[in-house]
Amino acid sequence: MRSWVWILIVGAGGYWVYNAWFTEQDSAEDDQSVVLDVSGDRSKVAPGTAGADGAETGVKKGGGGGDPGSSAAGHRTMGIDGDLGADPARRDSGERPRPSREDAAARALERELKKARTGGDRAAQKRIGARLLKDHPESNAARWLRLEMGKRHLRAYRERGSTKEGIAEARRAWRELTPALFITDASEGDKERLREILGQLADTLLFSSRHIEGFDRTYKPRSGDTLNRLCRRVFPQWGARLSPGFVAHINGLSSPKGLRAGEPIKVPVGEVQIRVQKHEFRLYVLFDGCYVRDFPVGLGKTGSTPLGRFVIGKMMKNPDWYPQAGVRVPYGDPENVLGTRWMGFKNTAEYRGFGIHGTKQPNSIGRAESSGCVRMLRRDVEMLYGWTRPGTSVRILR
Repeated sequence: MRSWVWILIVGAGGYWVYNAWFTEQDSAEDDQSVVLDVSGDRSKVAPGTAGADGAETGVKKGGGGGDPGSSAAGHRTMGIDGDLGADPARRDSGERPRPSREDAAARALERELKKARTGGDRAAQKRIGARLLKDHPESNAARWLRLEMGKRHLRAYRERGSTKEGIAEARRAWRELTPALFITDASEGDKERLREILGQLADTLLFSSRHIEGFDRTYKPRSGDTLNRLCRRVFPQWGARLSPGFVAHINGLSSPKGLRAGEPIKVPVGEVQIRVQKHEFRLYVLFDGCYVRDFPVGLGKTGSTPLGRFVIGKMMKNPDWYPQAGVRVPYGDPENVLGTRWMGFKNTAEYRGFGIHGTKQPNSIGRAESSGCVRMLRRDVEMLYGWTRPGTSVRILR
């Protein structure tokens, strides 16, 4: 009798171990990294180290501006796949995002959402989630919610591949996952993996020859057409407010002058936006709110890079530098700090003279060493210059 009891105990224990193991394996398999249909290479850049150089010309005319983000309250795991890195050491400008009233209200809704999930109240979940996304779209809680939505679309894209339905899911994943890049309480390791996934989605949807209905249009150049003229007069009528360099890059042309009559080109409908996250020392290029690329940047000493919304105005290659009225430092002069490109912000009631430019001090990237402008490595600023046009929006946040 005792032997039978012992056999039953051992058998039950073995079943429990077997079941736990395979349940864990199934869960891990669901979270494995997604293999995406990639049609282009994503350049990799590494932040620089400490350095110093001269000052730019940005001047604050009035009081401070901008909008603080949310505070970090310990790192949470995004769970995008099963191989997410740890949080590396990062440089800090001393301007960590601070909590806001809006984020406090969003956190209260997030707690309500968790209660509804625990209780299995699907109607309440839907109602609270919709309110969170509508009333607090830039809160951490809303971004976490969109992350979950994006992960579902990403899994659907993996299952359906390059079919029409699969590409539709890829577009939804691209749109919903991008806001998760700006969650303040997620680890940098998670965000780096997310940037890789989003970069692959951008390559698949944007930087490829694939035509996607409702996303882009096709134009067949005629004799005498130039990308400059088309980007000024034709494409904006479609809602495509793009620079010639960006259209050239999308279509694999060596330059905007590479347009050939009779060879159709892809023209995505939308526009490029720039977003600078000061506490990350990182500049993001977005297309209609979806991630395209990101670059490390240098910023102003003592928080002098202004917060807020700006618009690109004057753009110059090989710019001269005017550190003060009546003083000109020509391009090529060792004292000229602007590098090979200048994208100036239109002056506002509060600020004048700020912009994005290159630097002769690459070691200053990732540091607060300028007098307020955003500086970039040469290859990065030249790429951004080609993708940007007068009128491109820039948003700088903490």
